Amino acid sequence: MMAIWILAATAAPAAGITQDTRDLPGASGFPRAAPPLPAPTGDVVRVSNVAELLAAAKALKAGQTILVAPGVYAMPEQLPIWNANDVAVRGAGHNRSQVVLDFAGSRHTEGVVFTNCQRVLLADLTVQNVRHNGIKLNGDKGAADVTIRNVHSRNVWQRHVKGPQVRPGPDGQPAWAPGYRIEFCLFENDRPKRPGDDPYEDANPGRFRHNYIGGIDVMSTDGLVVADNVFRNIHGNTNEGRGCVFIWVGSRNAVVERNLFMDCDQGVCLGNPSRHDEPAPHATDCIVRNNFVVRCPENNLFASYTQGCRFVHNTVFDPDSRMKRLFRTVAPNDGLEVAGNIFSGPEIPAQFTAGAAVFRDNLNRNVAGYFRDPSKGDLRLVAAATGAIDRGPEPPLVADDVQAKPRRGRPDLGAAELD
Repeated sequence: MMAIWILAATAAPAAGITQDTRDLPGASGFPRAAPPLPAPTGDVVRVSNVAELLAAAKALKAGQTILVAPGVYAMPEQLPIWNANDVAVRGAGHNRSQVVLDFAGSRHTEGVVFTNCQRVLLADLTVQNVRHNGIKLNGDKGAADVTIRNVHSRNVWQRHVKGPQVRPGPDGQPAWAPGYRIEFCLFENDRPKRPGDDPYEDANPGRFRHNYIGGIDVMSTDGLVVADNVFRNIHGNTNEGRGCVFIWVGSRNAVVERNLFMDCDQGVCLGNPSRHDEPAPHATDCIVRNNFVVRCPENNLFASYTQGCRFVHNTVFDPDSRMKRLFRTVAPNDGLEVAGNIFSGPEIPAQFTAGAAVFRDNLNRNVAGYFRDPSKGDLRLVAAATGAIDRGPEPPLVADDVQAKPRRGRPDLGAAELD
């Protein structure tokens, strides 16, 4: 692959940029850090200001890499990644806080937009202050096999990542956007959404009450992987925002694993119960495994209009859950399996689990003493977790845990094996 780099002469922090210690992995290895990418090779173009960045993006050709110099880039418009395959946009170095694309003054309501491109990488930078969609994956317009890696997405007021519906082809057969991968990212907002953040909701104040906000919202995808990310503080104005991971409109074969969802309105949602007009199933053969979900009371884990989906070996901690929605199903969920999980909090109402074909080998009671530090989202087990250690389903349903460590013998319940 040829490469175009946009690279600084020095890796020192630019003026006004400081290390973001809030999103650094712990010394003990949780959350997992992104291994550094190898240096790009090939054709290199070096720029260090907004004009050069936009010019390089608009002239992007197959095989090129844009690698952005440290600094804060006050973007006047969206950053288009269009009409080129085998390309990359990367921050210089591995510290994503050193390269900041700030869309607060943009004339557009979307940030980085992928259209008609395949085998694309966005990595090692920050996207912030976007009124609608921070990163847009136009799968309906040919965006496929896009990887988002080690990106900090901050203060985005509709969706941090949005993948719209792919309409059926001329033959009427379903179509999908394949190969999206989102890994080692931090998605967060500094505060709940409020009037003035989103032009759409400001123009339609009664429709969603300023709760039209979420993390990753993807439709019509095939093979989506969401792994090793952190989601925190994503809230609507009245704490009725959408899912941190929301997969629907005929999506299939998604894997959501080794993520931390902390203090958001909703965690992982497969399917949309309000969209009866969308053909069922909304999500097929998707698996949600080895995740930590901490205080996401609207729905910690949720399924609606699914087929052949699985929630296995997750740890949910919501001891004061006002709605008892540690797990919840609505509408048909053919073949849904929920097994090997820890639900630390109030007893889940029977009607919330009735939609699961298999609901077994789960621990559902307040076991706050089982975890290292729930206040910081660290739900790794301690030795006192006797009701979880070696109590997982047999035969095992997973091969590893939230830290990608292999499980041996009879697995522990939940996302983490005891160290």
